[in-house]
Amino acid sequence: MDGDYEHILYSTEDGITTVTLNRPEVFNAFNRKMGEELQSALECFKMSRDEWFCILTGAGKAFCSGEDLKNIDLDLPAGEQARNTCEALDSYQGIVYSILGTPKPIVAALNGTAAGAGLSIALACDERFAISGDKNMLVPGFGRIGLVPDAGMVPLLQRLVGYRRAKEWLEPGFGISMKEACDSRDLVSTLYDNTETMLAGVKEYALCIRESRSLTEFGSTKILMVEGMMDILDKIFYLELELQTRLELGDDFREGLAAFKEKRKPNFNRVIGPLTLYEALADEAEKAGGV
Repeated sequence: MDGDYEHILYSTEDGITTVTLNRPEVFNAFNRKMGEELQSALECFKMSRDEWFCILTGAGKAFCSGEDLKNIDLDLPAGEQARNTCEALDSYQGIVYSILGTPKPIVAALNGTAAGAGLSIALACDERFAISGDKNMLVPGFGRIGLVPDAGMVPLLQRLVGYRRAKEWLEPGFGISMKEACDSRDLVSTLYDNTETMLAGVKEYALCIRESRSLTEFGSTKILMVEGMMDILDKIFYLELELQTRLELGDDFREGLAAFKEKRKPNFNRVIGPLTLYEALADEAEKAGGV
């Protein structure tokens, strides 16, 4: 099935499927094509009667660095920019829904840093395994470019660590090491020295599930555990779209993105900007001389 995708590797052995994000030259950052392919791959896994366990991992040194910020064009008209944001969020939200809505085990094998939407996707998985190392981090990332966490990161994180710890972690936005994530066992289950031993350990975990539990029971229990989240996610996804679209029209996002590209600290405004999308669009039109 590898030949069906441009940015995804898909392979299956003994019913264990490995889906690999394959844009290592940009730390597996998402473009639209890779997002579409990942959702398609997850749907293929869900529908297969022969595949019962899925490992989601990345090629190269990172799991996924989130949205490819180099593809964002700030010179686009406000309406087109908003449309691009809608398309990106729709893709990430669809991936999260696919993971949560698949009544089979889907685990993240974090071969390196997971940031932004890449972290949200990892948090949606049933378990997370990781490679140790000072440079391997879990990084929210959004706040550093003037945006809110999206792809369901806030409720997914709260589900795992609770409101207080999620708030403490999200506020600075710098992330935590894999060791810290593993010490609590809420975010990462087990640490490994390298990719080879990690993937071997994950496959052992898969076999333990198959030998100790009914796969039908596992799927049924997963449905029960995530069902309560679905209504919350529906509301959060709608709110994410409203907030993120508004923020991307603001000066702070432009400054945050420029600082990211120039590898410096952002100099954000100390004045609160428009609080609704309508106000943001009106503000943008006024700057352009439209009203």
